[in-house]
Amino acid sequence: ITGPQLFARQLPSDRDARTLTELFADEREAVADKAKAPAQIANDRIASTRREIADRLALPMACFAVCFCAAPLAARGGRQGRSYSFFIGLTIGLAYYLLMEMFAPSSMRSMGEMILRAMAPNIVLTLFGLFFLWRVDRT
Repeated sequence: ITGPQLFARQLPSDRDARTLTELFADEREAVADKAKAPAQIANDRIASTRREIADRLALPMACFAVCFCAAPLAARGGRQGRSYSFFIGLTIGLAYYLLMEMFAPSSMRSMGEMILRAMAPNIVLTLFGLFFLWRVDRT
């Protein structure tokens, strides 16, 4: 005998349920159906799918880029306290968000360009991390 569930299970959304393979297949299908569907609906579907693929590839790398940028800054921080660490974390998060918004495409782009635009904030933060790592005076 089972009792009632206290918390309802959340059903995965269609977006979360699809794998990358299914997303790539959907993108190919949308490009093939572009001739049959009205132009704006087809373009919106293609752009949405490409954006989802780019986000799925880029966002897991964001943790690496943020940590790579934050580690040398934390090593330089020394004993300056929590406010310094909080400020650095907030600044890195804000910089990542601004870079993400700056590189977001405003129109439909190719798959490669969408992935490159999604990876651009990660690349920029990693480059800053390399620079700060080179400049750090102690480990």
